[in-house]
Amino acid sequence: MKHEDREILSVMNETIQQTTVYLKDLSEQLSTIQNKQLIQHLIDDRNRTQEQMKRLEKEVEEAHALANQTKEKYEIEPDRVRFMHQMIVATVDNFVNQQNHSMALNRLNFRNQISKEVSDLVKYVLRLEE
Repeated sequence: MKHEDREILSVMNETIQQTTVYLKDLSEQLSTIQNKQLIQHLIDDRNRTQEQMKRLEKEVEEAHALANQTKEKYEIEPDRVRFMHQMIVATVDNFVNQQNHSMALNRLNFRNQISKEVSDLVKYVLRLEE
């Protein structure tokens, strides 16, 4: 080979090496851009997921509040039931403690009063009245 040919080959080799380095640099830049895009997509997905979680947590809190309101609305007060029971027992006791002739005369009043008190208790327990 001639000296000129060697120089040409040397220049071509150098050019090829520079081109290879340039292509490696471009490849790294492209990889970096792709990584940045991937990371940005992951961040966006995380942000959407966090927003969705906040929305769902708010919905759960609202559902709990509604459930508590409903529970309180339909909760039976034991003291009220005891009082209504005591009223029924007192009505029966008052009737039974009367003389026979007085019982006969007050039979209709007793029946009406005991029916009303038992009906009130049943309506309250079945939540037919507030």
